Amino acid sequence: MLLQRGVQFAPGYRLQEFLGRGQFGQVWRAAAPGGASAAVKFIDLSDGQGQKEYDGIRRVKQIRQANLMPITAIWLLDGEGRVIEEAPDEAAQTIDLTAANVVDQTGVVVMPQPDASWLVVAMLLGGMSLQQRLRDCVSQGLPGIPTKELISLMDESAKGLDFLNSPIHDLGEGPIAIQHCDVKPANIVLIGNSAVVCDFGLARILTRNQATATSASGTPAYMAPEAIEGKPSRTSDQYSLAVTYYQLRTGTLPVNDGSLWEVLDSHRRGKLNFDRVSAGERQVLRRATHLDWQQRFESNVEMIDALREALRVDHPSTASSIAGGRGSTGGSDRYDPSATIDSELLVDVASDAANDSTQRDVVTDTNAVMPSHSEQDSTRPSPSPNEANRAVPWLASLAGVLLLAALGGWFFFGHNDETSLNHGGGSGDDADATTWMERARSELQRGANSEAALAFSHAMQMDASLSQLQPAHWPSHDTPVTGIEFGPDSRLLVTLGEDALPVLWRFGVMSPSAIASMAAPTHFKIPSPAIVADLACDVSPDGKWLVTGGHGGELSVWKIADASSTASQSLLEDSHISLVGHSDDIVDAVWHPDGNVVISLAADNQLGLWELEPAPETSGGGSVSRYHLIDTSKMYESLAIDSSGHFLALVSIKGEVDAFTWSDLVDTLDSPSSPQPRVVTAAGDTARKLALSNHDSATVAIVAGSSGTTTLWSVDSSITQKIASSNPTGAIIESLAVRETPGERHELLIATGTDAGTVDVWAYGAKSTQRHLQASSDLVSSLDISHDGRWICAATRGGSIALFHLEGDETQMCQLDVPGDGAFRVKFDPTDRWLVSGNMDGSVCVWDLEHAKLVTLAILRK
Repeated sequence: MLLQRGVQFAPGYRLQEFLGRGQFGQVWRAAAPGGASAAVKFIDLSDGQGQKEYDGIRRVKQIRQANLMPITAIWLLDGEGRVIEEAPDEAAQTIDLTAANVVDQTGVVVMPQPDASWLVVAMLLGGMSLQQRLRDCVSQGLPGIPTKELISLMDESAKGLDFLNSPIHDLGEGPIAIQHCDVKPANIVLIGNSAVVCDFGLARILTRNQATATSASGTPAYMAPEAIEGKPSRTSDQYSLAVTYYQLRTGTLPVNDGSLWEVLDSHRRGKLNFDRVSAGERQVLRRATHLDWQQRFESNVEMIDALREALRVDHPSTASSIAGGRGSTGGSDRYDPSATIDSELLVDVASDAANDSTQRDVVTDTNAVMPSHSEQDSTRPSPSPNEANRAVPWLASLAGVLLLAALGGWFFFGHNDETSLNHGGGSGDDADATTWMERARSELQRGANSEAALAFSHAMQMDASLSQLQPAHWPSHDTPVTGIEFGPDSRLLVTLGEDALPVLWRFGVMSPSAIASMAAPTHFKIPSPAIVADLACDVSPDGKWLVTGGHGGELSVWKIADASSTASQSLLEDSHISLVGHSDDIVDAVWHPDGNVVISLAADNQLGLWELEPAPETSGGGSVSRYHLIDTSKMYESLAIDSSGHFLALVSIKGEVDAFTWSDLVDTLDSPSSPQPRVVTAAGDTARKLALSNHDSATVAIVAGSSGTTTLWSVDSSITQKIASSNPTGAIIESLAVRETPGERHELLIATGTDAGTVDVWAYGAKSTQRHLQASSDLVSSLDISHDGRWICAATRGGSIALFHLEGDETQMCQLDVPGDGAFRVKFDPTDRWLVSGNMDGSVCVWDLEHAKLVTLAILRK
């Protein structure tokens, strides 16, 4: 099944934005009927791996309580994404266990229909999770969420869990209690200023006193010892809520750093460290996490009441803000952003950043992070490098600039470098900032990075504002920018919005010195007849034509070479060519490198070849000279073609990679047939991202697999061969970029971005090397490699852009702060002169890449 923006998977529901990936599937934001938004979870039921979540969701879908996230709709889909109209009969879903081969731990086996491949669950779209709220507080210099706000949120969460845990839910066999079994900050979200517990996929049915589950489930960092053994109790959620409270209060977990086994062992033996809270709070948390589940509090709300009283006694200064407790009519237990925070809750972030050891994150689940700390400082949480950068106040940044100006270039770069630069001519001691900046750009262009960094340091001494990178910021789309395509000369740019028509930009001469204040150049929306799919938008190699593919099989070619601000709409309409033949949504479309053939891929299992016959230059239009639609035996979701145009590769919805030779495909234009592809990848790892490249005169398929491994395959011969493979990262690969480096280096440079915020760079060639870079703590949504192979840019879900310099043994990163909601797509222009980002708020940013490189080199030299 193809999941991408714009796809309508059920009547009235259309995908808008990918939000994350869980153990069994993906979570998307979707437009719901009536203009509302929903969070939609796609759970993979293939091979029975999603059975636990399917069972759990069915059990709780009828439960309603103010602090439990309601499920608004649920569907079963077949392998091609079609809704199975008739829901299974409830009575038929409980079968005789004596006749079953597999016994479910709840005593009930729930079987989806035989052809069900996906379970889709729609819920209300909440705001940020408490995990995200914690990160915001840490970035502001706090150790955790302020106590007044935290107690209110925990009280609401406890109410929801107590309702779920109560033996009052009659699901057909009498009253039962339900345990959530995966309580953690990521599964508690804010709706307004209220906490709502979500994600019941791992819920388990319990009798009044004893769990019937027989296998472990949940997130190890938060699991009660009995849940680890596969037998959660009626107080297992209380244990997890206590661990959650401690993490949100202090910014760290109470378990020791180490392997997964060591983390689980800490829970089994009761070795939890609550030393960062007061004595009263420690006493409450120790009872709530008692090894004997019967010794814990009778309810989650009772535990929160005990914590509230402990805070009142141990911190009298906070009594007025939290003493109101549950049911207070004055609202004193509600979150007030302007509320006074205890002085003891403040943290000296600058001191932490300078003195704490570097944090290492141990990830035991897609949402669970356990920070480790040095033995010298076990009482203070250490921010990750990315968090520390965000946490340092702006005054610290200003102080750094002033210090640089005061100390001068000699401190950072050495007297010898400065002497050699001055002897080079052009900029002496009496030069101004503009002269030094021009010299820095000149040295950078000729590849003299050290001299460029030194000249830039002189420029910054005279003008401290040069250390700040400000892009041109142009509003354009109404939705997040999902695609960026350049013409061959950098003068033409096409951006694609999530739910909008493509926007065509035409650039004149851009002045680097005035880039930040530059007004938006000529641009207008292309009047495509349908919403364009993410991948189905491509500029022809000569930059004169644009192909777009949308819903309902709409495939169009537009002449964009002559488009200007005058009569642009009519010019495009006059030159529009409709490619008619597909009957289902277009999911991908590209130009053949020769420039006269469009290749399209549709959801109806058809691959289209369209040979165009453009009209003379004096005319605006053109026509299709011949075309052929090839029925494939598989449903594909993306395609790639190598720069020589000899091979076409496709990724199926099951993660298989197949390749066609172009000669076999083009022959079908004269003699319609269905050529058979060759299988590229071996059985096992499934492909998530694909690219084709030409290396050493051979065509290579670069396949990023689901295990975090990137593999190179030769597709030139009749039998594809595995060339090389990178070490698996363990993280999920979300983005891929490939570049053949020019000149003597002659390497195939491969970069992958992961959901853990890492960028893994693999230079394959005469001397293969690999680098592991940390761009952020958030998902890397987009990557690009400069055309000279020396720079990589990465857009992260955290909102910033990371710019890496790859030369030398040391890799340095510069972070570009994106206005608005942050970047979603990022791309270098073909001349490596500009860096363009498409942003979450629908705007486009253009950065002076030379300036950004100089800032990065200055950091590296420092």
